[in-house]
Amino acid sequence: ILLTVDIIEDDIANKQVEIDEATAEYEAAKQKEQDQQEAMKLRIKFMYEKGDRSYLDMLMESQSISDLVNKSDYVEKLYAYDRKLLDEYQATREEVYELKTRLESEMTDLEELHSDYEEQSNTLQALINEKRETLEDFESQ
Repeated sequence: ILLTVDIIEDDIANKQVEIDEATAEYEAAKQKEQDQQEAMKLRIKFMYEKGDRSYLDMLMESQSISDLVNKSDYVEKLYAYDRKLLDEYQATREEVYELKTRLESEMTDLEELHSDYEEQSNTLQALINEKRETLEDFESQ
């Protein structure tokens, strides 16, 4: 039983390290999510301040073929940039969700280990008390 208690203590220490690492990863991912959200807000603000011109309107206002090609290239780059920002943000949100789920799972595991530790400690204490009583009975005879 003493060996079991020692093993559980080691498991608790290891689980605490895993939780600390998971917490750090989760906090970093949350910060990254906030940063990306702020970047997207700035992009939306910029688009609003520059006017609500659609990509099609921009292309239709072209003065020449070369102007159309330039604007088309510009629109394509803007769209790719916006899409990239959105994809990165969605990936980060998914990562945050997965890390949060992992952290919650690790915390549940730690609670179970603490429960096992408590149970084994109580069993060990009961065994010690029983042996102590047996020794006292033996000494009194």
